[in-house]
Order: sequence, then structure tokens, then C-alpha cells
Amino acid sequence: MSTLEWYRSLLCEDYGEELTARILDDPAFHGFVVEVHKLEGGELDGVACEVACHAVEHLYEHPGDSANDAYAELRRRLRD
Repeated sequence: MSTLEWYRSLLCEDYGEELTARILDDPAFHGFVVEVHKLEGGELDGVACEVACHAVEHLYEHPGDSANDAYAELRRRLRD
């Protein structure tokens, strides 16, 4: 089991499968992880888990938002 698969199971426990899948199965997720990794550095798996957590939390707190809205919020946080 990869780190991200393990983390998926944890996010599903906390936030449910639907919200987790909206981020982790989004075609733009991996590209966004690479974007954040270039800015922040660190281990790629760790960056992916961190991005997934923040993005799923965003969807949980803002049910009408899309994955792209969550990524936009994370970009804003990284700039600030």
C-alpha cells in the first residue's frame, strides 16, 4: 500500500469517501501536488498527503466548492 493509499483510508474515515474521492481522483490533483512541491520542497508523498488533507478539509468546510476552489484557496495560503 502506498503512502497516498494509506492516507486515503484515513481521510475517508474522517471525511467520507465522496469528499476524499473528489480530491484524490481529480485529474488535476497530481499536477497541483507537483506545483506545491516545487514551491515548498520536501518529500513528494508528504506533500501529496498535506495537499490532500487541506483540500478535503476545504471541501468539508465549503460543501458547494469544487476541487479547483480548494486548490485556489491553497494557492492563496501559500502566497500569504
